[in-house]
Amino acid sequence: MRKITLLPTSKKHEAFLGGSPRLPQNIAWPHDSQGAPLMHLISLSASFVNHNSRDISVNNELTISVFTPFDINPLNHIDKAMNEDGVAIAYLAATTERNEHPSPLKAMPIGAQETDEQDSSANGISKIGGIPCWIQDDESNGLFYFMQIDEYDLDTLFPDHRGLFAGGMGYLLLAPNISANGFEAGRLKIQTS
Repeated sequence: MRKITLLPTSKKHEAFLGGSPRLPQNIAWPHDSQGAPLMHLISLSASFVNHNSRDISVNNELTISVFTPFDINPLNHIDKAMNEDGVAIAYLAATTERNEHPSPLKAMPIGAQETDEQDSSANGISKIGGIPCWIQDDESNGLFYFMQIDEYDLDTLFPDHRGLFAGGMGYLLLAPNISANGFEAGRLKIQTS
């Protein structure tokens, strides 16, 4: 298990929460069931994923960006967070950033740090690998658990966007072999208590 940590220096090309992805124009920005653009949550380089997982292999030229439902209206947002998954998209990064969500998060470079903490399914911290907290095996649908992000950490980092996961946890599940540009690489499952 590796704890997710903020990096003191900008290593945005490796992994970052928020900000704007370098999603190419030829790949459609993902939308929720009502047609509203999803919010960019996190981007991960192939090397970051490959280094932190034995079960997932990503083509070294690709970037994976994860998008989550988020509505500025809190009542609509809770319903979306509880009933709609986010999506992970793999792509060859463009030279410019792009963002189509009306309320983007500021960019925060992140990293992974080994920890000596005891891991269990009750460990509700933001982490890469280890034993997922809460999520059920039948949620995977052939995807592999890569990381979990605790809402408490997101609320601390992004106080203007509190409640992104409606008080719960977000789980990033990725395909075992991500080799193609534009491939839907996985999904973000939000579970609340």
